[in-house]
This record gives sequence, C-alpha cells and structure tokens, in this order.
Amino acid sequence: MTPNGSHRRPRTGTVVVTALLCIAMLAASVPFASAIDEIKPYVVRYSPSDGATDISISAPITVDFSENVIKDNLPSYLTLKNNKGFIIPKRTEYDNKTYRATLLPIEPLKYDTLYIVIVSQLIQDMAGNPLDRAVQWTFNTTHEKIPPAVATSNPDAGAQDVTINTNVTITFSEPMDLMSLSMEVRDSKGTPVIGNMTKAENGLSMVFKPMFALGYGETYTVTVPRTVKDLAGNNMAADHVFTFTAQLERIRPRVIKLEPIESSVLIELGQTITVGFSEPMNATTLAGAVRISTPSGDVVPATPYYDQANFVLTMRPDMALQYQTLYTVTVLTVAEDLAGNFLDREYVTTFQTVPIPQQSPVLNGWSPPDDEFNWYESQAAPFSVISEDPNGDILVYTWSVNGEVRESETFENFVFYPEPGSEGSYKIEVSVSDGLTTPAKHFWIVHVIAPEGEDGGGGGDRTIFTGRVIGLLLLVVIVSAILFYYYMYLMDRKREIIARTRLRLRPLKLTRDVGPKAPPSYEELYLRPDGVYNRPSPAFKPIGAPKVPVTAGGVGRMATIDTGPIIGQGPKLLDAKEVEIRRAEVGPLMTKADLGRKATSAVRTCPRCGGKVIEAAHGRIWCDQDGWV
Repeated sequence: MTPNGSHRRPRTGTVVVTALLCIAMLAASVPFASAIDEIKPYVVRYSPSDGATDISISAPITVDFSENVIKDNLPSYLTLKNNKGFIIPKRTEYDNKTYRATLLPIEPLKYDTLYIVIVSQLIQDMAGNPLDRAVQWTFNTTHEKIPPAVATSNPDAGAQDVTINTNVTITFSEPMDLMSLSMEVRDSKGTPVIGNMTKAENGLSMVFKPMFALGYGETYTVTVPRTVKDLAGNNMAADHVFTFTAQLERIRPRVIKLEPIESSVLIELGQTITVGFSEPMNATTLAGAVRISTPSGDVVPATPYYDQANFVLTMRPDMALQYQTLYTVTVLTVAEDLAGNFLDREYVTTFQTVPIPQQSPVLNGWSPPDDEFNWYESQAAPFSVISEDPNGDILVYTWSVNGEVRESETFENFVFYPEPGSEGSYKIEVSVSDGLTTPAKHFWIVHVIAPEGEDGGGGGDRTIFTGRVIGLLLLVVIVSAILFYYYMYLMDRKREIIARTRLRLRPLKLTRDVGPKAPPSYEELYLRPDGVYNRPSPAFKPIGAPKVPVTAGGVGRMATIDTGPIIGQGPKLLDAKEVEIRRAEVGPLMTKADLGRKATSAVRTCPRCGGKVIEAAHGRIWCDQDGWV
C-alpha cells in the first residue's frame, strides 16, 4: 500500500465515526420530542381553609400551586368577594420559588363577614397548561373585640350657659346596635327628665329631646350605660357620664298685680301696698324697690314682706297715712329675679285716702294775746283770730260784744271802738263755725277806762300806736326819696340821649318850607365834595377831558383848579390859600359882563311854583322857592 493510500484510510474512519454519532443522536432525539409537558397545574393548598370562622381581618389569603404559573394574569384570575357578591379591591403578589400567590385587600376586611375566594381555571403554568379545575372556598372573619366608646356629645361635658331648649346628642366611635342604645338625663335633684329619644339608622348617634324646656341655671347629668353594644356585640368599657348647666334666665320679670289699683279713692289709712311679680324674685333687692311718696315728694317709710311661694311683695307703711291725701306708689327697676334680671320697667299707681272725718274748726291763734286787759275810751281796739278747718270747709266768723251779735262782722278781724263815756267791762267773743259741727269760740274781757284814769297806761298805749305811725311815715319818706332820685336819674339820661342825638341827626321836618331859599354860595358849589358842580349834570353828555389843566384866578394868590377827567363835573379846588371868595351878585356862574345880557333875556318861571328862576351853568335852573329845578 502506498503512502497515499495509507493516509486516506484513517480520514475515512473519522468521517464514518462522526456520521454514526450523528445518526445515534438523531435516533435518541426522537423519543425526547415525544415527551413534551402536558401535566396541568393544580391548587395544592389555600388559606384560610374552606368554611373557616373567626378569621382575623388582617389574616393573609394565600394559594399554593403545584408548579410555577404565569403571574401576569393572576390579579384577574384570583377574585375576592364579600357575602353580597361585591368584589373586594386587592393587590396580588406571587413567589415563583414557592409557587404561592398572596391576596392583599386594599382596605381591611370587615368584622363578622363572609368572604369568597375564587381561583379561575384560566391560570396557566409555564408550558401553557391551564389549571386542572377552578377552586372556590369561603371563610368568615372574626367578631370585633374593640369596645365602642362615645366619640362626641352635645352639649359638651361641663358646658355652661346651654340654651333651655337644647337636645342631648351622643355620637359613637362605630356603628351600634340600635336595640341596645339608651340614655338617661337627670336634674340636680336626681329627678329624671322626661323626653323622647331618636336613633340614627347607621347606629352612630342618638338624640334625646326633652319634653319640656330645661330649668334656668339648672345642672343636668347625662348617663350613657355601658350596656350599649356595637354590631359585634361589644359593650362599652364603662358608663359614659357628663354634666352641663343650662343658661341663666334672660327674661326680665314683670309686675302682674299692683294694689291699690290706679286712681283708687277712699283708701283706708292702714292700707298696705301689694306688688305681685311674674316670677320668683331676689328678696334682698326688694327692700328699696317700692317707694311710697306724697304730693310734696316726701317718702313714706314702709316695711317689706315677701311671699316667696306666691311671688308677692307687701309694703306696710311704718306710720298711718294722712287723710284725703294723694299718694304715689312706684315700683323701681332695681328689683331683680333669681337670675339677676332687673324689672322690665317702672310701674306707677296713685290712690287717695279717705277724707278726714267731720271735725270742728280749730283756733290756732288770736290777737290780742291777753284774754283780759284794760283799754281806753275813744281808742279802737283791733281783734283777730287765726283758724282752720280740718275738712277744708268754709268758715263763718261771728263777733259779739256782751252777747250782742255784730251782724256785719263776719270775718276774722274785728275792731272794737269804745265810745266816750262807755267805761266798764266788755266781753268780746268770736265764734268760728263750718255750719256742720260745733263752732270754735274764744273771748276777751276788756275793761274800758276813761283817759284821765291812768295816764301811764293810756300814755303807754298811745306811745305804741304813735311809734307805729312814725315808723310808717319814715318808710314812706324813704321810699319817696328813692323814687324821686331814680326819676331824676332817668330824666338826666333822657336829656343826655336827646343832646347826643341832635348832634348826629337833623331834625325831621313835617311841614314844607315855603319861604324863599338863598342861592348856593361859592363854597357849596365848588369847594364841598358833594357840591353841585362836583356832581355830573343829568342833562349833560360828557366828552373827553382836555389835556391842558385850566387855572382860575381870584383876588390875592392864584389857586390851581383841576377840571376833572370829564367835562361837566365841577372843578376841584386843590390849593386855595389866601383866596378871596366872592358870592355871585345875580346868580351862580354869572359875571358883570353877562348881567346886561341876562337882563335883556326872557324871564323864565319855575315849573313847580311859577316863581322867578335863574338859569345857571349847563342849563340848570335855580328857584328861590324850590332850589334847583
């Protein structure tokens, strides 16, 4: 064998071996391909177990598979429902090592509720094999163990000034069993408050509505017993007790009875004042709350008696009232009720007591004060009495001398005049009568003696009367002197006022001066600011003033005269020292040269009086009777 042939044999063997190996491998691959995974996955176990009870609301819900499954579709194929069929929102977690899927509810499960877990058959393993069968089971959550509590209350615990018409509202921390809800409200004396209670349908609150308004300023105790239960049957840990106080009264008291009534008459002197109030009052404020006053404003002291059961105040005057007197009773606003509210307003009533019983007139004084004295003939002896009638009746005075009634003497004054030669003793008696009762009387014993009998006594009496007359005369003289002095003072003032008035004012003329009037002087025409030629003539139309000033001369030094800005106005004398003023002999503004011409001119007459007139400058006319015309 050649070297080339020896070389080709090993190569051929290698190729053959390689081919055989490939064929063996292909042969071995035929039974492997026929062993593809067709085993369906299944649920090995789940938790909670089917029909389990008393499961915690936070217990995990798990499903264990026999093999690895596709987790992408697990949230859709694992379903959690409640006993009403509503789907519970959840999250799904999957562990591909332990093949466990965990359902996590977004919200905690509810107590004592039936839940259903459904595992769909559409779940597939990694080979695409679906679950061998769907799985479904149920479980019940446990009962709640947390005891309920009162969350809020209205009024709040310890609240003050609560309105008397308020309702008591209790709100719980969780829904409650409506059948177990109850509440009790008692006042400060332990008496239960009658009312109606309503419960919210959701079991979260209850409201107690008192049948009557609460008492002003009263403290109430509210008790919610521990026997109330939540829906899980849990009772409260203890009774819930709190208190609140109702508001003080804001209604002001009123007077509902006031006696004696308004404008009462014939009220007895021992009458008491009765004041009835609309509610209980504070007795300490009633001492000065009622004032009894007379027409003069005097206050009658009185002692108060307060009947707290009937709200009645009785005022008993400390002294008897006066007869036939108008009294005013005023109930002041200082009276307070038990809540401190003042009386709503002042109450006033008036009444008049009975008239005084019919009584005799009373003599309060008389003159002369001595009941027996001496008197002289031919001297008048004045007598007078001061009396009054308690009943206000008209009194009639009767004077008598030794029992002889003087008919004309019916007043409180009487003059006894013993005539000459009437020496003796006289009884002067006065009787004051009201026509209904016994008259009041008084008498004097006068011993009339002759003037020559006792000069000392008579002289003394005459001295008394002479002194009185002298005193009256002096008083008259003094008053007359004062009046005379005042009259002279007024006359001086009058003369002074008249003199001052004459200096300032011209006397008023009531009659027309018909005598001839002298023509105006040069001073009146030219020198006075209000002269004739210093005023524009009403009939003259002024033209522009000349630019060159005009000078006028006279006897002595020259005087410069400004004609003014307008022709027609009188010249104004600027400097007239040592100038001789001459009065016109014929008329104003006329010279001797014009005398002949004026004499030959026609004579004009005054249109007012018809007298002779003189024509002056600028067409003005002067009348001796009427002046300027």
